[in-house]
Amino acid sequence: MKAIVVLSMSGPDSLSSSQISNIAQLVRTSVDGLTDHHVNLMDDTGRSLNHEQRRASERKKFWTRIAINFAKVLGVLGALVVLRFIIEAIGKGIEEAQTKK
Repeated sequence: MKAIVVLSMSGPDSLSSSQISNIAQLVRTSVDGLTDHHVNLMDDTGRSLNHEQRRASERKKFWTRIAINFAKVLGVLGALVVLRFIIEAIGKGIEEAQTKK
C-alpha cells in the first residue's frame, strides 16, 4: 500500500523539512499499514518533497534487517559451540565410565 500526496503551495515560501515530516507522519498514522517509505509527498510539479526522508527510512529498515539476521547467525553459532562442549563432556564421561570397568 502506498500513499501519494500532491501539495499545491501558493507563494514563494517552501515547506521546511519538519513540516514535510509532520505531513508525512499525519498521512502515515491515518492509514493502517503505511510506513515512512510508503508515503510520497510531491509538489504540483511532480518533484518529491520527502525523497531523502524516504531513502533514509529504507536504509534504516535495510540495516536493521541485516543486524537482526546477523544476530540470529551469532545465536546459532553460539548454540553450536555449546552443543560441541556438551557432546565432548558426554564423550569424556562415557570414556571414564568404560575405563573404570
